[in-house]
Amino acid sequence: MLSDEILLLFVSVIDLAFVFYLYHQFGKEGLVAGLIGNLFLVSMLGAELVEVFGFTTNIANVFYAPALITFAIAIEKGVKAPTRLVWIGFFGLLLVITLSGIVQNFHGAEASQTFNDAIQLVLIRIPRVAFASLAAYLLASYLFISLYARFRRRVGDAGLWFRLLAVSFLAQAIDSIIFFAIAFGGLIGSETLFQTMWAGLALKVFVVALSIPFFYASNAIRIAPNPDDARL
Repeated sequence: MLSDEILLLFVSVIDLAFVFYLYHQFGKEGLVAGLIGNLFLVSMLGAELVEVFGFTTNIANVFYAPALITFAIAIEKGVKAPTRLVWIGFFGLLLVITLSGIVQNFHGAEASQTFNDAIQLVLIRIPRVAFASLAAYLLASYLFISLYARFRRRVGDAGLWFRLLAVSFLAQAIDSIIFFAIAFGGLIGSETLFQTMWAGLALKVFVVALSIPFFYASNAIRIAPNPDDARL
């Protein structure tokens, strides 16, 4: 059986590979798919705590970093209005929260009681985690886009790895503080909460670091600009 650390690395690489593949295959529509897919995973799995490298953190951190990476791809590739991606992701996640709250009120048939109980258990955990994700996501995403675009205008194409790590650290520090305070505040001890928050931040930056080779490989691939991207 694979260790959690190996699984984490495997899932992170697969996720990042899909995000970059989606962009090169579908342009901005691919970024939208990668963003919403990862935000959905964050809302569904955000309450699951795991132990990796001797620290406790929530598994959703693996998926939040690739969501931010979609904004970096948009800026690096010159996609217009990257902030529109933020709102597309916001309303996609809001749809999940709203409809999952309604679905909890359905009375499942006895024939599928086992599945009903499992789904109910998942949906009960979604609203608080998803709300935390929404609040953290909006603030961190706008901060990331603002800082990253400004950084890139000053230094141009040089220093890709540095601006990616530096801006990601700042934006995801804000995200971690907001997310963990809302999602886990009062549910776990303050010491555990603090340790989980900083372990989550370290995990997010680790996943961003894994994306650097993908960025350099992506820069070597040229795709024809899609005129439809400007309308998204």
